[in-house]
Amino acid sequence: MLKLLHISSIQILLIVLVALTGCYKEVEYFPEVEDDLIKKVFSIDDVEGILDQGTNRIFFTISEDTLTSFWALIDYSNYTSISFNGQVLEKKSKQNLGRIIANQRYRLIASGNTQNDTFNVIFTGLPLLHISTTEEIRDEPKIFSTMQLNFTKPGQEDSMVYQFRSLAGIEIRGASSMRYDKVSFGLELWKNNSREDYKAALLGLRPCEDLILDAMYIDDLKMRNKISYEIWEQIATLPEEVNPADIYPGIKCSFVEVLINNEYAGLFTLNEKLDENLIHLSEGPFRGESMYKAVSWGDGSTRFESYLGSPAETFLWDGWEQIYPSEFTYWNPLDEFRKFVVQSKDEEFAAQVGSYIDIENALNYYLLINLILGYDNTGKNTFLSRYSDESPFFIIPWDIESSWGLAWNRERNAPNGIASNNLYKRLEETNAENFNERLRMRWMELREDEFSEEKLISMLGKHFNKLSESGAYEREEEKWEASILKPEEEFVYVSNWVHERLIFLDTYFK
Repeated sequence: MLKLLHISSIQILLIVLVALTGCYKEVEYFPEVEDDLIKKVFSIDDVEGILDQGTNRIFFTISEDTLTSFWALIDYSNYTSISFNGQVLEKKSKQNLGRIIANQRYRLIASGNTQNDTFNVIFTGLPLLHISTTEEIRDEPKIFSTMQLNFTKPGQEDSMVYQFRSLAGIEIRGASSMRYDKVSFGLELWKNNSREDYKAALLGLRPCEDLILDAMYIDDLKMRNKISYEIWEQIATLPEEVNPADIYPGIKCSFVEVLINNEYAGLFTLNEKLDENLIHLSEGPFRGESMYKAVSWGDGSTRFESYLGSPAETFLWDGWEQIYPSEFTYWNPLDEFRKFVVQSKDEEFAAQVGSYIDIENALNYYLLINLILGYDNTGKNTFLSRYSDESPFFIIPWDIESSWGLAWNRERNAPNGIASNNLYKRLEETNAENFNERLRMRWMELREDEFSEEKLISMLGKHFNKLSESGAYEREEEKWEASILKPEEEFVYVSNWVHERLIFLDTYFK
């Protein structure tokens, strides 16, 4: 079986072996990771269980919610003997732990020279992420930490559990996040003590060095962002002249259960960070020109309702933040676009708007935010980017939690109404580039597949069942008692809301 591999800090070794179902396998290891920060009880095939010290639970990831016969190589060093559900486990021996079901408690008694410790072993079908640090995590700068990620690779022939270990910087992320007890975090992968970053592809995400742990605090269903991103991935487009297969104008994310300093922290999604690197603006043959993020309402400026004056030499302007370039201010492309939408005559707007914004991309975004009724994404939480001065802007969605019948303040949004802004109002009023007919035809096309009620409810059900069967909902409610967590009730609400929403939109876009 595998042994822990020690390699240089500039090398990442991928080990590919064939093993039995349910086996664990370590894939990456950096020697700078301080093992004494990880409290150990026992390991399965060299992958250490993650201890929740306050509740004496030990967490392991499994490839399926039920394993009929779980053969595992067991090891432990801090105890003289351990027993699992009454079965004595020998050191460095492969044994059958029997039938394993996610979210059931398996009693582990660990005996030492002077004491016996009792633990509950919990298996989950979700990835597990443990962050260890000796410093207080705060809002900037990132502090030094180590991370251990245990995960499976769905869709592969093997059903192994892999482990990724690395140094990382961590900080609290997001102004709104800090209003809540459960906060979101920013992570950066570091390859050495000098905090030099590097890229890795984790949990099906694209190679990146910056990641986000989204707390999803206001969302009782814990999936509004995820399913919105997944739908966007199915329908998103880029301008034709910059549409290589490896560029996707959006982000991906994966569910993960998080522990920090051996204390359970809850259910999160591990997200890609949307920046110029993720969509190859800063490198490659389609090296881009600019990226801007709408971060506030800006007196209607991010909804293209007002133009309040020329930009200053700062990276924040009228509710917009310049993301790229980052070395100098470059507002001219957005400045021209904003003035054009606000000030142009109808005839001029209809004739020229396609040179400012990619109509197909804008149309798909409009349909997405109306499917989910993302009022908050009509003037905030969006990115505008373009690859050259001859290429139009395209839109990338971000932070779509206030959606699917949920308002930003946790109140309900009725399944009627239209999410829009002045850009879309003018596109419809002028029927620029036959926008209205294209909108109707695209809606009808999507309703046959990506926007069908059957497919949408199936997506909701798949994620709901996974989070339920893994026990993540139960553990989240146990950890964050002050939150209003009613996932079963919320699933029924959203399912009914989708049905009513589609009826409304079918009438509106007919």
